[in-house]
Amino acid sequence: MDRYNEHTRLAERRTEINVDALKSTVARSLQRSDTGIKCLSKLAEGGFNRVLQITMLDGIKVLSRLPYPSTQPKGFAVASEVATLALLRAHGLPVPRVYAYSTDATNPVGSEYIIMEELPGQPLGDRWFGLSDRERLKVLLQLVQLEAKIYAIQLPASGSIYYASDLPSDSPRVAVPDSDFCIGPDAALKWWFAERASLRVDCGPCADPIDVLRNPALKELAWLRKYGRPRFPFERAYRESMGYRLSDPSEHIESLESYLKIAPRLLPSNEFLRPVLRHPDLQPNNIFVSDDLEIVGLIDWQHAAVLPLFLAAGIPKFVQNYDDPESLHFRPPPTPDLEDLDEEEKADALHDFRRRHTHFFYLAFTQRIDGWTPSEEYEAACARARQMKVDGLASLDTDYEREMTDRHWPFDDHNEDE
Repeated sequence: MDRYNEHTRLAERRTEINVDALKSTVARSLQRSDTGIKCLSKLAEGGFNRVLQITMLDGIKVLSRLPYPSTQPKGFAVASEVATLALLRAHGLPVPRVYAYSTDATNPVGSEYIIMEELPGQPLGDRWFGLSDRERLKVLLQLVQLEAKIYAIQLPASGSIYYASDLPSDSPRVAVPDSDFCIGPDAALKWWFAERASLRVDCGPCADPIDVLRNPALKELAWLRKYGRPRFPFERAYRESMGYRLSDPSEHIESLESYLKIAPRLLPSNEFLRPVLRHPDLQPNNIFVSDDLEIVGLIDWQHAAVLPLFLAAGIPKFVQNYDDPESLHFRPPPTPDLEDLDEEEKADALHDFRRRHTHFFYLAFTQRIDGWTPSEEYEAACARARQMKVDGLASLDTDYEREMTDRHWPFDDHNEDE
């Protein structure tokens, strides 16, 4: 395993907490006495939090997420995740219940924390690469349906979600109608990385989509003008392509100033400007499934942001496959011919097919065709749509795949309330 600057990384994560105070906090949050705790153990260390598992004498298990001292933004990260989870639960989404939380590290525990429900099931990541094509389709369809439900939540601005009572009195906000929630500063890490946490810049909320495009550039300009100096590219792999020379901040400043001039022209039409919430790290380890592959939970909403639809949209990285023409042109992948291949070649061919297959069906399940077609091209467009469906169904191997594709084909009449 590659390791670098290990002492620095360990120091960033070192947290001294009052274990007795944490146990007492957990017990109170569950309306139990301190003597009701059976054991406390470390479950995991993620990129931004240490996760402890607390088991009660009656068998109930809860999790305590403790941000590392280096985790940003202070206060906002915990407050936003708690409110985001509450809003999602209010709309029927399968996310953990929060029992208690603190956004102030000077509390008796000695750290910010979230005490939350431990979800049933197991991470999809434990099973994803061993699933059959049919099983992957079952998971993908559920995931698309959950994402559609999240996208349907009406939100008034871009930024991050908070309880209004958790924001400082001088912090800007836009109220979410008929609720205790509001949209406040963007909690995404890009706003708070390194010295950026100390900058006095507009982090949102943004009622006007143009500010969502402008503000990140203005933030980077402020950082460059205060902290900029000649540096090597942060991504070390790029250094050779730049001749191992230092980059002058003036080059970056010039690029950002040019970007700000064209930013207003980058906005799409109004239908793509609606603020939507999306999971900030949608990958298999953050999706919990039951033994029969029902999605029972979505975890890790830290740093979640509300963005205009055109910025939030996209294919999750774990189902993306832009490596070949079939995926790029939304064509159903042909079943590979394995007859004359050795075992290694078969494994490679099946791996490529699964990537294409997953990419194609995620797109197929998410298509919404409601665009305008000129009258003189209508018949030709319908013919192309019919042929695409014929080709797609013919390429599939199982009755289940054909049934699901036929049922959810985006160009057909369908139940809009399904």
